[in-house]
Amino acid sequence: MPRWMAWSLLVLFLVHLVPFTWLTVKRRQARYGLVALVFLLLSISFGLVLFAPGFTVGHVPAYWYTRVAAWACALLSLILAVRRRLLAKRAAMRDEAARRVLSA
Repeated sequence: MPRWMAWSLLVLFLVHLVPFTWLTVKRRQARYGLVALVFLLLSISFGLVLFAPGFTVGHVPAYWYTRVAAWACALLSLILAVRRRLLAKRAAMRDEAARRVLSA
């Protein structure tokens, strides 16, 4: 990966980290915290690529571990988002059924 691209991605992830961290603190919701954690891990990953490219842990580049952790957090965030939408849909269906019963 060219250095300019690594720098661009680092800046991009840091720019996204700030508002999601603010949302996490302001709204105190785990979904924003997970997204902020993803951007933090990706920022660390690209920081390692740029500033410590030779740093390895057990013959594996250190940035690889942070990327895997970021993927895991992103997956968990998506799973929780789908779950939240399914639960909201189920609650809406329940409310609609209750309205039908009351109006009948």
